[in-house]
Amino acid sequence: YFLDEKNSTRTSAVYFDPQGKRCIIGYRWTVISDIKDVISDAQMVLDIQWIDPRIKDALNTYDTIRREYQWCEIWICGHSLWWTISYIVGKHRNPDRCVAFNPGASLNTFFMQMLQDTFKHAPWAEKTYTYKIFGDIISTFWFVGHTKTFSIQEVEPLKLHACLLYTSRCV
Repeated sequence: YFLDEKNSTRTSAVYFDPQGKRCIIGYRWTVISDIKDVISDAQMVLDIQWIDPRIKDALNTYDTIRREYQWCEIWICGHSLWWTISYIVGKHRNPDRCVAFNPGASLNTFFMQMLQDTFKHAPWAEKTYTYKIFGDIISTFWFVGHTKTFSIQEVEPLKLHACLLYTSRCV
């Protein structure tokens, strides 16, 4: 995969594989020290996510990538707060695949619609894959599309959610 620097931003990275004909848009995780991330998290919980400019940016990025990489499959992925953005783009743009890692949960109307879409086998939900780590307190009760839960030995639940154990073992 090659990084598409022109279309990547501070909140998303675009990678493409010209041989495999696949383009991946990855949305980064929440940075607790970034007030904009905290505000976005709060908007998701309060069910007013549509006022977040990141939603519009994510949809525009997808549209740009669809135009520029017409010959590619487009996959989108995100973690935690950013999985919500992935799901919103998935629901409204129908990419080839939507992948979420350790999604958070909220009992607002948007999240309830996503669960309904899963149970109804909506086309976008059928192309959605959710991966969560058993014991992650933030994503424990959440699932959309095809869900896979796996275990990792870790005693600190927030490290499980943040996937910090991967980065610390890879350094």
